[in-house]
Amino acid sequence: MSRFKDLTIADMEGIVITSHNPLDILAATAQRALQLLLQQEEEEEAAQRRQESSNICTRRKRKETCRSTEYEERTGDQSSAKRKKPNNNNTLMNKKKGVMINNDRPEPPRLPERFKNVIEKISQGRVISQETLVIEKALFNTDLCATQNRLSIPFSQISHHGFLTDEETEFLCSRDEKGSKKHKQVTIIEPSLESRTAKFSRWDMEKGKGKTSSSYVINGTWRHIVESNDLRVGMVIQLWAFRIGDDLCFALVNDDPIKYGARTNSC
Repeated sequence: MSRFKDLTIADMEGIVITSHNPLDILAATAQRALQLLLQQEEEEEAAQRRQESSNICTRRKRKETCRSTEYEERTGDQSSAKRKKPNNNNTLMNKKKGVMINNDRPEPPRLPERFKNVIEKISQGRVISQETLVIEKALFNTDLCATQNRLSIPFSQISHHGFLTDEETEFLCSRDEKGSKKHKQVTIIEPSLESRTAKFSRWDMEKGKGKTSSSYVINGTWRHIVESNDLRVGMVIQLWAFRIGDDLCFALVNDDPIKYGARTNSC
């Protein structure tokens, strides 16, 4: 884990603290220190995230290959059953070269039905929007650390940024009277299918040379979600966004059959 250097005046540049209360000043300083620490950790984990994304794609391809192999074993050798015609929906003939081209692609992820049933139940008759996959990622130590208490959702890994309204995006960029970024209270359906209220906010971290690293985070009750669902380092999770009426909600899916590492509290 990263070791954070001492804060300097330059590190507090751009931080507005309107209160003269020593506790408020201390809280703002501690928040800034945490943001800078997370920035260091995000940089260290960047290479691991890229590798994990590659591993996720590899697992999907393996699943598709297994499905294809199972199908061929069931249908037999098609070379000896020429009467079977190719599926016109999935294959095209290159007339010039006489080559069959397979257009099959891995199916996009879908929210499991058991989550849809819970959403229907808690909606109590209100309008439910179409669910959107926000991110698919492996969990890191920093996501499971009880003291940090947050799930990081880096902008660079978000599948669809349109899950927020323009008003919500503007709200999450604004600050309260103490200079802290504002947050939204959201409902999260956990892997256990229990629902819980948590905080959803945006963190912007200066990286130097005018560059900024931005992430959304889920915190507040996040550590309880980790404990209740036995989330562990390396598990691949999906975070889906949906709305009940105008209320932003999330579903946290963990269908990864591989159990990695242990849940960490040493941070």
